Amino acid sequence: MNDPNKEAQKGNILWSDNNLNKSGRRAHYMVFIKPHDAHYFVGAMITHAKGFNNIELEENHFEKSDANGKNYKVYFDRSLIVGNPLFKSLEWRPFEKVGQLTEEGIAFVENEILKFAPAFYVDNAN
Repeated sequence: MNDPNKEAQKGNILWSDNNLNKSGRRAHYMVFIKPHDAHYFVGAMITHAKGFNNIELEENHFEKSDANGKNYKVYFDRSLIVGNPLFKSLEWRPFEKVGQLTEEGIAFVENEILKFAPAFYVDNAN
């Protein structure tokens, strides 16, 4: 997937090998929430880090498999999301869909973080 703003659906869990943190390591999985502009989309960051105002997700927030019965790479694993929406760079392309939130998961994430303005994550390298 080259342009999540045109190709992704709300709740898609995405991965990019080009999403690096300041240490040069590949960063977290991201949930596509909505398009933003020609350079960014608004997303949620999935993490395992407790604290930092991160919000716990539940198993029923994740689909386990796609419509063809193929298991997703990413599903619930003591997962949390960062407590505010984040700008995600389209320069990280290509993106791969590796999971999907359920409708309940999408509603939960939107309710928890969309009350805040999107921000840039300080640990992203680009």
